[in-house]
Amino acid sequence: MPFRIAQESLNRTALSNINLNYKKIQETQEKLSSGKRINRPSDDPSGTRKVLGLKAEEFQVQQFLDNTETAKEQINFTSNTLESIQDIFSKIKELTIQASNDTLGQSERKIISGELDELLESVLQNANTDNNGRYVFSGTQTLTSAFTATRDSNGNISSVSYNGNNEEI
Repeated sequence: MPFRIAQESLNRTALSNINLNYKKIQETQEKLSSGKRINRPSDDPSGTRKVLGLKAEEFQVQQFLDNTETAKEQINFTSNTLESIQDIFSKIKELTIQASNDTLGQSERKIISGELDELLESVLQNANTDNNGRYVFSGTQTLTSAFTATRDSNGNISSVSYNGNNEEI
């Protein structure tokens, strides 16, 4: 007994196959134009999960790199400031040794005293330096200047107080 297939059924099957192939062509074109194998989660749910996990890891790594770069900049800035202070202390030492010489008169010692006051001001200025609005030598109290100077009637520094804390950053 011959088996008869209706023309309408053949047309429907052919049209369905054409639409399926057209959809596959569109998906392939989308992958080619975007350069991505997964353009939406429905393309590959398990691959999407992996991609999201990798993106989270990438974000964490980038955050670590950013934090490392910020720390390097902070260390370099602090190191440069400490070098400046060290240079000032070397000058203070030289002037102190020079002032201890018995051959100097009162006027020379007064000049050295003025230079020492200026150098002390420089030390205070360096010690109160900030990097991006954060004081370098205040411990964790980075919004507070590290040192405050008390001055005598002539405006010279008579004492210095520490305003920060000893906690590590």
